[in-house]
Amino acid sequence: MTFSSQVYSSWKEIQEEKYKIILQHFPEIFSGLILDIGSGKGYLEKSLAVNKIGANIVCIDMEKPANLLASGDELPFKADSFDNIISIDAIHLVKSLDFTRVLKKDGLVLFTLFFNQENYNSKKKLIEEKLSGFKILSSMTAKGKENEYMVLARK
Repeated sequence: MTFSSQVYSSWKEIQEEKYKIILQHFPEIFSGLILDIGSGKGYLEKSLAVNKIGANIVCIDMEKPANLLASGDELPFKADSFDNIISIDAIHLVKSLDFTRVLKKDGLVLFTLFFNQENYNSKKKLIEEKLSGFKILSSMTAKGKENEYMVLARK
């Protein structure tokens, strides 16, 4: 078990709190074929199943149990493969913008990052830079056991 596997396991309750917020505020992201970049232990997909949301998701991560072991920097998919892309607390680890290649025209992207009072502005800026050229549809901060900045954008 690696360090990140241990961290993922300890975050289950915190992540589930975030998924409730995402399902409430951004339900449109769960349509069509979705790419989940940095899926971790698959908590999002399990949460969707529990909530009876039949989303068609391809999960990638650098560790198991993702559907596919892959890097968000070099996605092993053809151009225009996905209707929507989601990345919860992982997009800061992705250096490239390859996600734009695999996202269909008018596709949606939901990126979230956890933050604290000291790094809020830098996390917000990081997401906004990744989404340069996209139309920001909505953004919000969610306060909870872990604070989260969330942005929904259209290609």
